Amino acid sequence: MKKMFKLAVLTSLVCLTFTGCAAAKDYLLTQTRVAEPVNVPAVTNATTGEVTPAQTVIITNTVYATAPAIQNALATAHQYTPMLPSPYNVPVDAALGFLSVLLGLYARVMNGKLTKSNAIVNAVIAGVEVVGHPETKAAIQNAATAAGVQTQLDPLVQNVGQAMK
Repeated sequence: MKKMFKLAVLTSLVCLTFTGCAAAKDYLLTQTRVAEPVNVPAVTNATTGEVTPAQTVIITNTVYATAPAIQNALATAHQYTPMLPSPYNVPVDAALGFLSVLLGLYARVMNGKLTKSNAIVNAVIAGVEVVGHPETKAAIQNAATAAGVQTQLDPLVQNVGQAMK
């Protein structure tokens, strides 16, 4: 029994070494962008009278998932576990399953953090829209353009603006 435990621990360590440490999320997780088309009606600016025509905007949400290379490595290792001698294949298979569960939980935690950060951004946008201070909006737009995220910010502002109506 002690040998089986040592083998399970050793297998877990080898799997963790092979897949990388949990801090290396770029290797363990991939970001998938999910696109959703949203129809935006024509909007008239109250201060300038400028009319923005109706358009379809693509909203993208980022979702974390286990990296395909990691999934393939775990699947391949799982295929070879029946080839191990009888008392050792069960703990090795259990260790691989445990590693898969840990990776899934890690992806879930990262998605939770991403959802919270999206909620914070939406709250800030809603606050700016309620105040409606043109200089603040211009400063945010300039900062977003300088950071290269203006194309991602525009649909968020339009969505929050529509939700407030």
